[in-house]
Amino acid sequence: MSWFGKILDSLRDYIAGTLRKFVTFSVLMFFLGSFYGVYVTNKVVQLGVSDPFLLLLIPLGVAILTYISTEFAAFIFLLMLGLFLIVFV
Repeated sequence: MSWFGKILDSLRDYIAGTLRKFVTFSVLMFFLGSFYGVYVTNKVVQLGVSDPFLLLLIPLGVAILTYISTEFAAFIFLLMLGLFLIVFV
């Protein structure tokens, strides 16, 4: 492999690692924000769940998956980017 290929591979690995960590951090912040929101507002919407606090595990599970899988992290990043563009543009 040439020196340029090695540079491109290391750049790709760096971007994939950074993206994975960024999405994991974002989803963990969402988890902490939702946890804080449940305690502060003390209003829990009943969605047919026996324990509403189980809904808090969804963002935590997504955070764990994004840390493990770069492809899943890229998908969630594109989804968040699309939602951001829809809401703010």
